Amino acid sequence: MDYSGIYSKVAIIKERGLYGGGPVIVYPEVPGATLLGAGHQVPYKNETLTRTDEREPNQNLTGVGVQLPPDIVKVTSAGGLSLDMHYRYYERLFMGGMGFEHPDDSPATIVAGAHCHVFEEDHSLMDQAWSSGDERAPGAWSSNDRKVRRYTVGVFKGDEDWVYYGCFVNSFTISGTPKLVEAQVELIPYARVRGSYNSSNWTMPSVIQARTLFPQSEVRMGLRVSGEGGLGIMRVNKFELKHDNKLKADDQTNESGLYIEQPMRGEQSETTFNLEFPRYGDGDSGVLDIIDASVGVDLAAKLELIGAEIASTGEYHKWGFYMSNIRPAESPYEAPVDGAGPIQKKFNFKAYRPQGTDIFAANNYNGVTLLKDSPLVVVCQNDENVNYLLET
Repeated sequence: MDYSGIYSKVAIIKERGLYGGGPVIVYPEVPGATLLGAGHQVPYKNETLTRTDEREPNQNLTGVGVQLPPDIVKVTSAGGLSLDMHYRYYERLFMGGMGFEHPDDSPATIVAGAHCHVFEEDHSLMDQAWSSGDERAPGAWSSNDRKVRRYTVGVFKGDEDWVYYGCFVNSFTISGTPKLVEAQVELIPYARVRGSYNSSNWTMPSVIQARTLFPQSEVRMGLRVSGEGGLGIMRVNKFELKHDNKLKADDQTNESGLYIEQPMRGEQSETTFNLEFPRYGDGDSGVLDIIDASVGVDLAAKLELIGAEIASTGEYHKWGFYMSNIRPAESPYEAPVDGAGPIQKKFNFKAYRPQGTDIFAANNYNGVTLLKDSPLVVVCQNDENVNYLLET
């Protein structure tokens, strides 16, 4: 049988961080044949994961007038996933892209059956021992436990399963246009294997969630000093939020052989937030006033996606993206006159560490204590009472 994309599927699992009675946590963790299974499948639109073998030509002269075969000197993998945003399935990827979920406070129980997860940007995404600053309860962990933010990603392509392991989330992008909200996740795998990796048993989680629709999104922005209550609704027709970890993924040592060392940040991470408005009309001068007043002044913004009720709890599925300190980017806004059509405008922002109080903490994090002074805080509300960083 010749397979096409209609038969393919993707499964994702976080790699081991719990020492327990097993071996010490190592990178890379080569996947076992049954590592991926029930509940690990996620919906996706396409994947671009590739392996590249770098070859060094052999230029030695041997008197025969032809080149000798090249040597493989490096093996790297890269690519990612394109997704329609849902209210479930992708929690682990967003936690991996941020790096931290409070081990004792999160998830917080809102009401029975509804839980709030809070993800912060950790200072490093490399495997790390737990520290006192992470506030994991004494006695609840082994000294050999690790904060692990890497994943095994399997792609069933019909004849074989292609499995990429040691995958770090280098960046994620949430973009909304009329109709749908979509996501792009860029991964940095350690390596790829092919064969039989249990794909016949890869299944979706039992709770099937609808896609996130554009009218379910809300954007608010304003002066930070005004607090969350002072943020005004932005009537946008496009938005794009990107969190880029800026991981350096090409370090190779004599000990790592042909493959890469664990990716680390090559420069400071960056969170950008771009807004587009369909028309420039009455009342829009207020938005421009905020931008003009922001020279040397901190702004704040939030993006919320609110879906269906969580069972019959009275609480709702939600994705929240909170930036307590943003400033206009180098080209903050424009409203060019382009012919006879509507005048449109664009705003570009960058998020920074709040250096103090997070103005969204009181009303959105359900009592979860923030530990990382993160420029972006991601919240998801669902029915799953597990901490995604503590998963084995």
